[in-house]
Amino acid sequence: MGCAARGVLTAFQIVKDLNAFEIYDIDVAIYDVPGEVVCGGFSIPIREGFAKEIYLVCSGGFMSIYAANNIARALHRLARRGDTGLAGIICNSNGSEAFERAVIPEFAKKLGTSFIRVVPGSSVIQACDLVAGPS
Repeated sequence: MGCAARGVLTAFQIVKDLNAFEIYDIDVAIYDVPGEVVCGGFSIPIREGFAKEIYLVCSGGFMSIYAANNIARALHRLARRGDTGLAGIICNSNGSEAFERAVIPEFAKKLGTSFIRVVPGSSVIQACDLVAGPS
């Protein structure tokens, strides 16, 4: 119940309560937090110390860059308060790799962060998305 960010925080808390990092000696955990969480609630897990580095993943599509920009602005505000900030941008290509290789590094530069790399698009992933349908 509640916003999606509350569900994300609940999941983080369960992992912490189960001592999963200690039991399994985890060095790195990757959390896939939905980009449509615009309520700001995604900042709670950051403030709770669940993130040491934050990377935004976006494609070269306008809406993807728009969402990433909004999240980056919120992360910038958190970083000014001493919380974890943005460590870089990863481009998950939507099939426009030449365009994305030009646009996403410039986007990262304007945000004052690192461009990490382009993850090439995959026809297998696109086919799976079509079969699975919207979530």
